[in-house]
Amino acid sequence: MKIIFLSYLYFLNVIIFAFLSVYILYKNPSSWINRFCAAFLFCYFGWDLGYFISTFTNLTSEQMILGINLTSFGWLYFSPFLFMFSIFYANKRKLIESKIVYIFVFLPMIFFTIMQWQGQLFHGYTFVNGSMSLNWSGNWIFKSYVTYYLILVFLCFLVLYSYRHQTRLAIKKRQIEVILISGMVTLIVSTFTDIISPQLGINKYTIYGDMAILFWAVGLVYAMVRYKFLDVTPALAAQNVIETMSDVMILIDMRGRIKSINNATIELLKYDKDELIEKEIGIIFTKKEFMGEILLSVKQGRAIRNKELNLRAKDKIGIPVIFSITVLRDEMNDAVGIACLARDIIDLKKTQDELKETVRELKTSEKSISEAYNDLTVLEKEIEGEHNRILAIISNFSDPILFVNNEGRVQLFNPEAKKVFDLKDNAMGEKIAKTNNFAIENFSKIINRKFIVKPKSEAKFAVENEEEIEIEISEQKMTYKVTTRDVLDRGYFLGTIKIFTNLTREKEIDKLKSEFITIAAHQLRTPLTAIKWVIKSVMEGETGPVNDEQKQYLEKGYESNERIITLVNDMLDVSRIEDGRFGYNFSKQNFLETLNEVVENLQGQIKEHHINFSMKIPSEVPLVTLDRDKITLVLQNLLENAVKYTPDNGKVSIDVKTTAKVLKVSVKDNGVGVPAEDQKKIFTKFFRAQNVMRMETEGSGLGLFIVKNIISKHGGEISFKSEEGRGTEFTFEIPLDNNLN
Repeated sequence: MKIIFLSYLYFLNVIIFAFLSVYILYKNPSSWINRFCAAFLFCYFGWDLGYFISTFTNLTSEQMILGINLTSFGWLYFSPFLFMFSIFYANKRKLIESKIVYIFVFLPMIFFTIMQWQGQLFHGYTFVNGSMSLNWSGNWIFKSYVTYYLILVFLCFLVLYSYRHQTRLAIKKRQIEVILISGMVTLIVSTFTDIISPQLGINKYTIYGDMAILFWAVGLVYAMVRYKFLDVTPALAAQNVIETMSDVMILIDMRGRIKSINNATIELLKYDKDELIEKEIGIIFTKKEFMGEILLSVKQGRAIRNKELNLRAKDKIGIPVIFSITVLRDEMNDAVGIACLARDIIDLKKTQDELKETVRELKTSEKSISEAYNDLTVLEKEIEGEHNRILAIISNFSDPILFVNNEGRVQLFNPEAKKVFDLKDNAMGEKIAKTNNFAIENFSKIINRKFIVKPKSEAKFAVENEEEIEIEISEQKMTYKVTTRDVLDRGYFLGTIKIFTNLTREKEIDKLKSEFITIAAHQLRTPLTAIKWVIKSVMEGETGPVNDEQKQYLEKGYESNERIITLVNDMLDVSRIEDGRFGYNFSKQNFLETLNEVVENLQGQIKEHHINFSMKIPSEVPLVTLDRDKITLVLQNLLENAVKYTPDNGKVSIDVKTTAKVLKVSVKDNGVGVPAEDQKKIFTKFFRAQNVMRMETEGSGLGLFIVKNIISKHGGEISFKSEEGRGTEFTFEIPLDNNLN
């Protein structure tokens, strides 16, 4: 009996879903909503047709599997078609127009269809209580299918649920409620009975899933009959338009009783629908006699168009509107009703009142406006004069000037800039890239001369917002410092100005100074060396015995001579650095050996000043590519400065760290520190801070200049932190392997 019952049930499902598919497509074949709805219902038709055939007891196993494979087009494709129906029904334009959505929806299902026909989704079937249940494979393909099926169904219901909250049409809300309830019940029950329970080894509930599918049909038929689901008729379209109108629409009969109102009427007048239906139209007018005027106008064939009046809201407040009426007639041209249309003009009235007040104020202040106009005319002339004066000043600047406005376009350049850079008139208005704060390289398309931007390490002014360029003018190389500044007016950004300062003469003077220093140093070093050995010979008694007092004077002379030799050597080093002759010999070295050697040589000074000296170094430091002599010079300068400028009983520490790529060394003291105003000059030649000069300590002011250049040549960087009276910390980093050896 159960097999006979199921056979009838499946046959009934086949007939119902076949009819619904054809009927929905027949109602509006050009509508994509109807097409996709018919498609997923047709999937149910194919699904149930396969199950109906499975009730035939004379089928072989091969015929059953073939039938199941044919049926699979139904249970595989209903979820994609259901999802497409939902996005078309909810009018999700972005999803509809996206090709990715179609690939996302249908491509996986094609894959699952191929897998199904290869026997990858199920490995047989079982009859329980006369109903067929598929034995799912449980492999990753099956799990992927179930996951994808659930995602599509979830997204479908999510889209419909979201659309229910967005639509203003009550009939649409009812349609979606019926579809959601019937669809969710069907899908939840059938998913449990046909997929979940067989995985748990329970096959006796399959029949209930087959019966639950009819719930879809019942829901769809109810939505069609009760809420005109998928109907597109002039009456329904008109009703939708009226309900979504932003203007008030009220339909009354020939006696003046309200028969229909739209949502805009409820929102404006604050009445409930039941409070107006079948009431006289006079209830909404502040002047009830206007109802008689409406009826009289209809009888006399007069129209009421764009009449300004007040409607009475539920709270008795009058609302200004523009009011019109239209007579509704039947096929015999007899008047059967009146359509009243009203447009809210509250905002318009407010605007009119504000405009009237503004006009009144303008009339009363006409004299003030006239005076203000005269003042503006005078001010305009003053501004124009000031503008001309500024242009005259800029034009007479001896240095080139370029100005780029806040849109990044060249707005101004003076004659000197035009001359130096050979700028053409069409350069005005040219768009300049903002890269690196309008770096001078970005102007290459308007500069018609060859120029080179010097690296920061070689530029004399290697600070932020400043560059140094070398440009060739009439076969002469000129050097300019380029300063970039933002132009602001009361906080408003107007643009960026670039000022070019000619450094050519300054560079020539620097070159002459370097040459002089080199010559002077070379000339001094030979006699100084001779003096050193003469004094040393006398001190050691080679020319005869010397007493203690003579020896004391000779030692002071020897020390002074040594200081001069050190100064001369520093000057020669600086000269070699500037000329590019400060030779380097890079190789893999043990940095700790170099450091220990320098520290050992300074032990005498450390003990003499009772310095609390400490070192924090790792147990192992990898070999570093460096010039040992030059790094020795760096460490000597930093440590000697730390000891020299730290009071007795002070602290000096060295901290060495390594990473995978970098060696980092810090030398810290708690000495006199560097005044804030002197810190920007600390790596320049011959610089000594004011506080150390007052201490009358010795020094050339060249050591840190040399240190910075050595670290730069090693591919590293050096920085410092200092506070006057609290000490200084110098930190340098160099690559473990800088590929210079």
